[in-house]
Amino acid sequence: MLTIIKDNPVSYGKDPNALAVATLYTACLKEGEKVCQLQIAMAGDTSIVTLKKRFQDVRNLFLYNFNSLIKSIRTIDPFEAYTTYAKRSHTYR
Repeated sequence: MLTIIKDNPVSYGKDPNALAVATLYTACLKEGEKVCQLQIAMAGDTSIVTLKKRFQDVRNLFLYNFNSLIKSIRTIDPFEAYTTYAKRSHTYR
């Protein structure tokens, strides 16, 4: 998947790390892994907003049935997301 994205103009001027994280997230959804965007974004050291934008690019390149994949996205409690982010931010200070 990453090779196809790399050769496509959609990747021009984009952060390679963000594209790799979005590709990993797409692959997880395609394989039925239950992961949330926050987990993938934190693991890849990118923001959730960037992940969402690059995921849209990746999704538009491939013609998978994303309707069934979207159902597997785990929603998390906003408090859990905040505390996880706060712990991560605290370690860098």
